[in-house]
Amino acid sequence: MLRGLTFYADTGQLVTADTLDVQTQNIMNGLRDKAKRENLTLNKNLTITKTPQNFYFDKNFDLHFIFDKGEIATEASGIIDLRMTSK
Repeated sequence: MLRGLTFYADTGQLVTADTLDVQTQNIMNGLRDKAKRENLTLNKNLTITKTPQNFYFDKNFDLHFIFDKGEIATEASGIIDLRMTSK
């Protein structure tokens, strides 16, 4: 499994999941929306209780959370890439 690191441009410090300003309820809502759109079967009783550690920012600076195969959905769903959008 590969991991990437993200650093603050102004300080050079590592960006960690703990420093992201994202509420777990928003992640859950995003996962439910994605599951409906893409016909994914999320694991029963799925609850996100902390900010996922595996994330990245795309070229538009949108935040994405990555979930490994079978972590939150059926294995057939593969790796889940959840793009968080601001409203």
